Amino acid sequence: FDFGKLEILERGPKRALIEHSGLPRFFTTWYLPMMEGYTSVVLEIAGAHHPTTRVEPLRRESNRAGLEVVTVRFEMMWDL
Repeated sequence: FDFGKLEILERGPKRALIEHSGLPRFFTTWYLPMMEGYTSVVLEIAGAHHPTTRVEPLRRESNRAGLEVVTVRFEMMWDL
């Protein structure tokens, strides 16, 4: 698997915005729901209350190795 770059765009005391670029579009049908569930559990383990993860609409990037590649952003919010 040689796709993707994960970057934290914004970080705050109760919010983070993460961008994952270079993902094959077909992979997102599994990846997006998994990330929504995973981030909530990880935030709760870290002590956050009422975590939510909002996935922004996919943005098409290009084709790579014959696959359509996209960028996705996740906004994670929680209470302390």
